[in-house]
Amino acid sequence: EITSRRGWINDPNGLIYHNGLYHLYYQHNPFEREWENMTWGHATSPDLLHWTEHDDVLFPDHLGTMYSGSAVFDAQNTSGFGTKKNPPLVYAYTADRSDREVQCIAYSLDGGMTLKKYEGNPVIDSRDKWQTHDTRDPRLFWYEPGKHWVMVLNERDGHSIYNSDTLRDWTYKSHVTGFWECPDLFELPVDGNPDNTRWVMYGASNTYMIGTFDGKTFVPQGGKYRFCSGSIYAAQTISHAPNGRRIQIGWGRVSHPNMPFNGMMLLPTELELVTTCEGVRMISRPIDEIQSLLQNVLSCEGVLNADAANRLLDSLGYR
Repeated sequence: EITSRRGWINDPNGLIYHNGLYHLYYQHNPFEREWENMTWGHATSPDLLHWTEHDDVLFPDHLGTMYSGSAVFDAQNTSGFGTKKNPPLVYAYTADRSDREVQCIAYSLDGGMTLKKYEGNPVIDSRDKWQTHDTRDPRLFWYEPGKHWVMVLNERDGHSIYNSDTLRDWTYKSHVTGFWECPDLFELPVDGNPDNTRWVMYGASNTYMIGTFDGKTFVPQGGKYRFCSGSIYAAQTISHAPNGRRIQIGWGRVSHPNMPFNGMMLLPTELELVTTCEGVRMISRPIDEIQSLLQNVLSCEGVLNADAANRLLDSLGYR
């Protein structure tokens, strides 16, 4: 698990793998143990297990406090924020204030350690279109067949799709109802077969739909399903994870009485699509890296009766 040294944390933000490091940004109140003053905290890890906390990177401004978002590596510098030799990491996030929520862009030229806000923010202000305050949590990714960027944005009663060539100027394309907060959309092979894939759309409450996606419109073919339950909420997957893995980290809604911090991130899991007796479903399993934390303390061969098993347990001092 991951906690901050002090203050409140909730949703994971901007998860990305870049230059050998996993970056985890997160909703953070650096001043007290309760939700307020939303700022982006930051931690990095070489292995998803051992994390180093860094300085906060996004702070409240005239557009509002810093709500959830995502990150991508703009390898071709389509945004123009960097150069061909030093392409930027680009971040989308929501700024929240009392009258509206708007979508903003920031970027980093030092590998994600410091972020600079785009002077043209906000890049999307859709309150008037939807007649609601709830337009937040932009999720970015590159859609290779169409050679354009996609933003999945939670708006009112579901997730909207926007497209862009530059990560600055966005055009609305479509909407899927039935989701709440923290969207994600990605393609996964079924049973590990790269020639048989489905697209998965999900939201903060861990419900998902399986369907098709053409870069502009997600068409559900099954769901909503639920792939996990419990204290996990607002989980996000890591952009550009090695070997095409779809690794997820979620907020553990667990309090920590009498500690200087409150809230935590759960251990990462890997998402897969498998065929079941009820059809294709998504599963979540612990990442392989967790094996490095384990050691074999006892092994035996053959069938044991109860007395023999108890004697082995006694030898370990567990009883």
